[in-house]
Amino acid sequence: MSATAPTPVPSDGDVPAAATPKFVAAIRVFNEERFLPRWLDAISKLADEVVAIDDGSNDGSLDILRGHPIVTEVVAKKRGRQTDTQDHRRMTQMALDHGADWIGFLDADEMWDARIVDVLPRLLADLDVGEYKFRKPWLWRSEAQYRTDNPEKLFAWCLPRLVRASASLKWNYPENADWKRLAAVLIRQSSWRTSYAYGRLDGIPGPVVQVPPDEVVLLHYAAVDYHRLQWKHIRNAIHNAREYPKRDGDAIASHWALGLDESTAVIEAIPSEWKHLT
Repeated sequence: MSATAPTPVPSDGDVPAAATPKFVAAIRVFNEERFLPRWLDAISKLADEVVAIDDGSNDGSLDILRGHPIVTEVVAKKRGRQTDTQDHRRMTQMALDHGADWIGFLDADEMWDARIVDVLPRLLADLDVGEYKFRKPWLWRSEAQYRTDNPEKLFAWCLPRLVRASASLKWNYPENADWKRLAAVLIRQSSWRTSYAYGRLDGIPGPVVQVPPDEVVLLHYAAVDYHRLQWKHIRNAIHNAREYPKRDGDAIASHWALGLDESTAVIEAIPSEWKHLT
């Protein structure tokens, strides 16, 4: 990782210390009432504020967001077509409006391990860095174990999660997505559909730095409750089928079933240093 160091405090007592960078976490939620209270309590140890979009939850997620003191703004949407890119653009602007120096784009089923409490101040102090990337191990059927097979997927460098705030940030659709959607409109007379995936983040104001897992990892809790994971994948497959009715149904089902496959699973105890942030 690039060398980073805390902002030095002047020795002269009459000279004020540099202001601590403001960290705003941004989250989009759909029916996450089980893990959300724990997530909010954990992020409260790290972030100054949380801004959130509720994507039409029909459980208690919206009330949980509105009732937690760390959450300073909530946008409540009706459940409809997937609008991942637009939502990430909106969350970025919300964080900027709240004076963020850094933005944490997190899901409700992921959280850094407890080492982040000591690591984060050093990361945020380096305002030359544009983004930090983290390895994201998948906990599997228990918070005490994780998958070690297929590390390209199950221990991969995660998508943008900790980014230095800037007006230059722009979430764009996946490569060629706009052309494909335009072709569908012109050739098939289809309606204009929003992109399912939230694509790439451009305009990052500085280099991207990979934080090694011996410093901290971003734990992925989605598969701790395997039945819940099945429900999510079935829901996403149904949603994909509705969004893209011209796509082959077996291909959609196979894509989402792949994430549930345990035929090659190698499961090991999590390292002792990966303590949960609670």
